[in-house]
Amino acid sequence: MEPAEHLAFARSAGERIRAVARGDLTVAVPSCPDYDLRRLVVHCGYFCRFVTRAIAGGSRPDFSEPEHRDREPIEWFDTGFEPLLATLSGLDPATPVWTWGRDGTAGFWFRRAAQELAVHAWDAENALGEPAPIDPAVGADGIDELLDEFAPARGLAEQFGGAGQTIHLHATDVEGGEWQITAHPDRFVVERQHAKGDVAARGSASDLFLFLWGRVPASRLETFGDTGLLDRWQESVRI
Repeated sequence: MEPAEHLAFARSAGERIRAVARGDLTVAVPSCPDYDLRRLVVHCGYFCRFVTRAIAGGSRPDFSEPEHRDREPIEWFDTGFEPLLATLSGLDPATPVWTWGRDGTAGFWFRRAAQELAVHAWDAENALGEPAPIDPAVGADGIDELLDEFAPARGLAEQFGGAGQTIHLHATDVEGGEWQITAHPDRFVVERQHAKGDVAARGSASDLFLFLWGRVPASRLETFGDTGLLDRWQESVRI
C-alpha cells in the first residue's frame, strides 16, 4: 500500500470510531479485555497524540499524566485525530523520523495509523455486534506490518517459542496473499510464497489479520495440518 492509501484508510477508520463515540460508551469490548467503548475511544485519542508528538519531537512521547481527565471522549478523540491527519497530510513519507520499528521514516506512521485505527474501528463495531470486515488491502498490509515490524520489536518469536515449525497463511481475496512463516526460537523467517507448512490457514485477509491480532478464533479459517500451532499463537503471542 502507498502512504496516500494508508492516510485514506486511517481517515475512514477514524470516522467509524467517531461515529461509535457518539453512542453508549458503557458497552464492553469483547476483543479488548477490561475495555469498554469509553476506554477504547480514549486509547485511540492517546494513540493519535502519540504519533503526532513522535513525529514532532523526535523521540518516544511521555504520557505519564492522564491528559484525558475531564474531557468528553468524543472531544478527546477529535482533538487528537484531526491534528494527526493534518500532520500526516503535510509530511513527505520519506522524511526520517523517530519510530519504534525498523522503518525509520514517516511512512512507518502512515501505515501504523491506518492499521491501529482500522483494528480499533473493528473492535468498536464488534462490541455493537455489526463489525465491517477489514479491507483486504489493509488486512494484507497489516499481516506484513505485524511480521516485519511487531515481530522483531515485540519479541513475538520468543513468545511463540518455535523450533523450526512452519505456518502457512493464504489470503484468498488478495493477489499474492501468501506467507510462509518459519518459527525459530528467536526470530520468524517470513517468505511471501506458496509452500506447504506444518499448518496452513486459509481465509479472507481480514480474518487472517484479525486472527493474528487475537480478535477471532482459528475456527473462522479453513485449516489443515497441526492446528495446535494456531492455538499456540493465540495463547502465547501478545502484541
